[in-house]
Amino acid sequence: MSLTILATLLTGGLRASVPPAGAGVEPAASAPTVAPLRVEVVASPSTLTLGNTTVLTALLADGTPWYSFVWAPLPPGCATQNLSSLDCTPTTVGAYRPGVTVTDSTGQSRANATTLFVNSTQNPGSGAVVSGPTYLFAGLVGIGAAVASTLLILLFARRRRRRQPPIPFSQHPYVPPPVRDDR
Repeated sequence: MSLTILATLLTGGLRASVPPAGAGVEPAASAPTVAPLRVEVVASPSTLTLGNTTVLTALLADGTPWYSFVWAPLPPGCATQNLSSLDCTPTTVGAYRPGVTVTDSTGQSRANATTLFVNSTQNPGSGAVVSGPTYLFAGLVGIGAAVASTLLILLFARRRRRRQPPIPFSQHPYVPPPVRDDR
């Protein structure tokens, strides 16, 4: 209490009236309620090749700002930081469930996780990253091309065997016979 207010109270300068108990006293206003904190985790991309980076993001709804983030468990090679979005470059192949625990300024905590797949398919010697489905697609295209070319070869070979020798021009049905002039 400040010195001015205390002096005024002591000299009787301020008067306050207190209503009798239960007479028209309004209840104190309650603190506003805050919806419970919600969190969702997204990995972009959720499937990657070893050596590539994914971005893990915690999407928040409700709660009371400021938030703290603890990322765990993470794939080997990724480190936790107190951030809502985290770059992660896994160093081991596998399927992972990276998660985050978020705590808001009131102490309310929520945790959630996502699924992350790390594969290691790579074309040796080229340095280009090739996944398993790419090999499967290339194999099917190669098999399809081989079957199509074999069928074409067989079709042309069969066609040649059935071909009749050419008709001499003089015996061709569309050529009118030579006109004789007997005059």
